[in-house]
Amino acid sequence: MRRRWLLLLLLAVAAIVALPWLGRAVPDPVLARLPGPAQVLLVGPAPAGLPAPATRVLLPARLPTLDFPTPPGRTGMASAGLPAPATPTLHPTAAAIGQPATTPMPPPVDLPTPTPDATLAPSWPAAVRLQGVNIVPQTFNNCGPANVSMVLNFYGVPLDQEATGTALKPTVTDRNVSPDEIVRYVRDRTRLEAAFFVGADVDLLRRYLAAGYPIIIEKGFSPPDEDWMGHYLTLVGYDDRAGHFIGMDTFLGPWGNQGREESYETVDAYWAQFNRALIVIHRPEQAAEVASLAGEVLTDPVRMWQEAARRAEADVMAAPADAFAWFRLGASLTHLGDVLEDRRFAPTAAAAFDQARTLGLPYRMLWYQFEPYAAYLAVGRPQDVLDLAEATLETRGGQTVEETHYYRGLALRALGDETGAQAAFIRALGLKGHYAAAQAALAGD
Repeated sequence: MRRRWLLLLLLAVAAIVALPWLGRAVPDPVLARLPGPAQVLLVGPAPAGLPAPATRVLLPARLPTLDFPTPPGRTGMASAGLPAPATPTLHPTAAAIGQPATTPMPPPVDLPTPTPDATLAPSWPAAVRLQGVNIVPQTFNNCGPANVSMVLNFYGVPLDQEATGTALKPTVTDRNVSPDEIVRYVRDRTRLEAAFFVGADVDLLRRYLAAGYPIIIEKGFSPPDEDWMGHYLTLVGYDDRAGHFIGMDTFLGPWGNQGREESYETVDAYWAQFNRALIVIHRPEQAAEVASLAGEVLTDPVRMWQEAARRAEADVMAAPADAFAWFRLGASLTHLGDVLEDRRFAPTAAAAFDQARTLGLPYRMLWYQFEPYAAYLAVGRPQDVLDLAEATLETRGGQTVEETHYYRGLALRALGDETGAQAAFIRALGLKGHYAAAQAALAGD
């Protein structure tokens, strides 16, 4: 009897020791189908969130206005009938990496509030329901390709989510497909066009739907029995009387093409967690209409990011405990500085990210949005980048996001570890071989 108990004890100890190995051996799609307790047993509990900064820059109780004048010579692109370009890729210049920002923040410049464009006054029907968008139940971690395939099919392009996924995420377990990757894919691989905007509002969504365009939005998502994650959702209708949108949710269904109804308030709250980003896929001859519906602010990258920053500033003033609002402020300022090639915005962006991290961000946040890395590098804080990248890499899904390895490489390079940086860039390219930023970094550009 004693020998039997000893054998059972040894087997139990061996099983406990082997659990980490077993967890790594279980494929992600299989692991995702296991009950929550089984997942915790195999891979351990999920992190509480991203690490708070060891030290942070404090912002004043009231932020200065972010009304900076538009550079001379810049005009809106809507008159040319051009869609807004994809999100600028945030790749700090070599001069910006590892060097503290010494330029003081510019004094605020008060500008008059723009007069709303009368042509954008609400004129849509009370209710709209587009036909011809058929629901696609996504395969594991494939909401981006699934939503893209649904909209491409609407326009008569017969590509399924396997085909779009193979191109958009060569590594099946890659947890992120960014909007700019979707825009480039549509433009380069199909006969269609795509436009990307941020800082939009519910009215713009309804305008596009009323004009006959299905809209893909990027949003936060809190499914049952799951932690917060990023998600894409295709909107196909709305009803002003009921106050809801109709969306084709590739994760939740329903699967009979009736769509899922969600209130304007719910959609906007989760949409705001991704800076109210939307993608409009359209035919080339519809480009002028797509731009006209968006308006001149959103079709000029500088004005678009300026307005997104102003709106985020208002959000943090109204709800200073909202970590996502602080993140939106930091992200908008980072992109604005990138578009203008102006580092004056970086200190405030980094401070906003400090505040967001202090308040608490989901551990998956940097699977999808990478602006904190760029902001911290621009102000000479590579250790913060390394801390965030390492925390993300400790999560199972974060290990297959190529951007994490790329920014980790930039941080290591700034800290003098060129060997580690090269290994990080190679790892990023192993996940996505055509990742241009990692190719350039590996070549020393």
